[in-house]
Amino acid sequence: MRRLRRALEGDLSLPALRTEEGARSRSVPSQTRDPGVIERAAHVRRLRACRAGAGAAVITLRPYQTKAIDDVFERWLRAVLRVLLVLPTGGGKTLVSAALILRLLKMGRRVIFFAHRRELIKQTFAKLVRLGIPPELVGIVMAGVEGRCVDSIAPRPEALSDDELWRLWARRRPQAPVKVASIDTFRNHARPEAEVIIVDEAHRALAKSYVDVQRAYPAAWHLGLTATPFRADGKGLGDAYDDLIVAATFTELVEQGFLVAPSCWGSKLKANLKGVKRTRGDYNADELARAVNRSELIGDIVDHYVRRGNDAPAFCFAVNVEHSSTLAARFIEAGIAARHVDGNTETSERDDATAALRDGRVRVLCNCNVFTEGTDVPQVKTIILARPTLSEGLYLQQAGRGARPHPGSPPFVLLDHAGCVTEFGAPQEPREYTLEGRKKRDKTTVSLPPRKECPTCYALVPSAHRTCPGCGYAWPAAELGKETPKEKDGELELLVAGGAVNGRALAELTHAEIKRQKEWSALVEMWRAENRERDASGAPLREHGWILDQRRRTTGLDRAPKGSKIPKLTPEERARSQERRRARRREENAVRRAERETARTTHAAHEESCVPEVTTVPPRPLAASHPASFRLPPRPAQGPLETWEL
Repeated sequence: MRRLRRALEGDLSLPALRTEEGARSRSVPSQTRDPGVIERAAHVRRLRACRAGAGAAVITLRPYQTKAIDDVFERWLRAVLRVLLVLPTGGGKTLVSAALILRLLKMGRRVIFFAHRRELIKQTFAKLVRLGIPPELVGIVMAGVEGRCVDSIAPRPEALSDDELWRLWARRRPQAPVKVASIDTFRNHARPEAEVIIVDEAHRALAKSYVDVQRAYPAAWHLGLTATPFRADGKGLGDAYDDLIVAATFTELVEQGFLVAPSCWGSKLKANLKGVKRTRGDYNADELARAVNRSELIGDIVDHYVRRGNDAPAFCFAVNVEHSSTLAARFIEAGIAARHVDGNTETSERDDATAALRDGRVRVLCNCNVFTEGTDVPQVKTIILARPTLSEGLYLQQAGRGARPHPGSPPFVLLDHAGCVTEFGAPQEPREYTLEGRKKRDKTTVSLPPRKECPTCYALVPSAHRTCPGCGYAWPAAELGKETPKEKDGELELLVAGGAVNGRALAELTHAEIKRQKEWSALVEMWRAENRERDASGAPLREHGWILDQRRRTTGLDRAPKGSKIPKLTPEERARSQERRRARRREENAVRRAERETARTTHAAHEESCVPEVTTVPPRPLAASHPASFRLPPRPAQGPLETWEL
């Protein structure tokens, strides 16, 4: 214990600690060693290694990332063991998990981080080391990773690139307190000890392999990370997690400059998807490929990139391998450097293709479900959606690959040849997240797009726009009456009684949607009526937060319904309201000062008018207040007062 204390206080170096431990282990039989001392010594080594490495960390967390980590720990400490953290694509989920693992390691916890792809495992390992965790404390559980460690002669990781860091430092290390594991490899791997389980891309958490992990560690802290907390089959993630934390929304990160919102463009040619069967909540891949792998559609995709792609590095998402290969060939025929990558492509070739896209040797990288998740290429500023889908999660994952900002890059554009934007809305539009499953749409319910397509330039713009920002096309008044909500007092008003809500007829809405829109419209009208009364009486006006607070009290939700707009005070109303608040505060302060002055004057006058009377009370003898037989007990020479006997 003395050596442990010296190590914690910094008086004993790690080499000296190892030397003393080695000498003791050679002199003391293994049967007589104290396992507790050995475990505490190992924890001290890990703690000091983290402290030594933390000083070299060069990564700074953003405010919402720090708050997300605090919220996760707050849930865990309240015995909510299974937590799901939602963060948009490009928001830094890997960095959040790395910072959280560093904090857990300093607490002495053993952690396993699960991912399903090699790129995710590689990124996580690099982030952990960059954040200050020594690579000796991180073990990799994945096929193809060597078990032999040469840490003593390997170059220090600070001066290495991510690829060199992975090649020289990624090892199995069975005794490491932190493990980054492939879920496929872990299924046939021995279950190591762990107190914390972290799962990346947690929208897969209902798969059998992930369910088996939760069952193997029932008492551990569980954390899931995802940008899309829903599945294509409509099932919720409530069976896998107990609470959901939304660290930030796409719109919030765009406003803070951490993400880039895309401009969306449609196409004049559409694939005929009638008769395409559905499998597990999405289109059947084989039938979908036959519907979209047509010469005229592929030619339109290439032409669209030439006209609208800003000549920026692009990901093109195809249906299957044949479709992706055909797209890459047509891009090459048009004089555009392109390559094809699929799941069977060699790892080295895939890495080379990604590097070529980064340095400009390739302009378009066509793929089939390869770069949908876990791909970090900020240079990509054009996303080509050539794969129609019924999965909102798949669409958002693909569209988010171009949202990361990059200095000197052109604007982010989304070329939608799959109809995803008109079906699910643009990535920056607000969404409601829940752990509950989504109800299936009624077959009689027609889902109109939240955005409309310009008939001239095929830009996808919000339905409320009267003119196209791309070409200036003005929609006829008759069409505007069908698609655009009525405008009143400068705010878009949802019309329920008038027969339309957000441009959709009442007959085309479900009962739940109509109910939510009516409740929201009633709250907005209540807010406006109260502000009119307050304005007439000269009182400060209520901000729009009052509407959200009332909605939270009545429904438990803190966001407006999808597609609805939160009304806000105009600049003139806000200035008038602030001036009234300042005037009210000045009046209240003046009243308080007057009351204090009055109380002070009254008290002084009372003291002058009152003459205190002096009364003498003779002391009462001690014997008169106690019986004659009362005697104090003798005080003992030693011992506490509790041993006295009265």
